[in-house]
Amino acid sequence: MTIFHEGPITDVFVANMTIPFDDLVTRNENDQQDFWIDLEPQGRVHVKIDLRWSQEANNMAAQQQQQQQLQNSCRRTGVKDQPFLNRRRGAMRRRVHQVSLSEYF
Repeated sequence: MTIFHEGPITDVFVANMTIPFDDLVTRNENDQQDFWIDLEPQGRVHVKIDLRWSQEANNMAAQQQQQQQLQNSCRRTGVKDQPFLNRRRGAMRRRVHQVSLSEYF
């Protein structure tokens, strides 16, 4: 957040501060909604932040998690994970040749 002094002629830069979002979340969980923040050149400012999680955000997060699980469960594994796959394909070929009375059987 950048703080300016509001004046009739020009807005003069006063101070700058940075608040990590993780700190806001942990403070909100601990019910520390109002706190003092040190400004970069000098000074402090008293801030009260109330985070409210929307129901839509929770629903979207749950949907994304379900889609991720569905993609992981439907993902085909490689041939190295299933060594029996090539043998089974060979058995199917032999069966087809046997039915068609091919000389390769």
